[in-house]
Amino acid sequence: MATSPEPAVRRAVQQEFLGQPWSGGSVTGGRIVSTLLAGQLPDGSFGVHPYRKWTGAHWRLVSLVDLGITEADAPSMLQAAGPVLDWLHSDHH
Repeated sequence: MATSPEPAVRRAVQQEFLGQPWSGGSVTGGRIVSTLLAGQLPDGSFGVHPYRKWTGAHWRLVSLVDLGITEADAPSMLQAAGPVLDWLHSDHH
């Protein structure tokens, strides 16, 4: 895992398992993270219901957080939270 082609995985290993600071730069350019962030619309959504399995904003955010991605890495994550929170606070939830 320490040699994974995915920068977010390498960072997680280095920080969480080895207890070392990350000095590898941005982690958003890897295939997994860039795919999770791809297709975001100006309103923060991804064009589908926020809870649609694996493609909605909720599941994308959960996956990004599991990878240790924060709004410092990907500011658009905050925009993605908007449609999720709107749905959670709606009468349709």
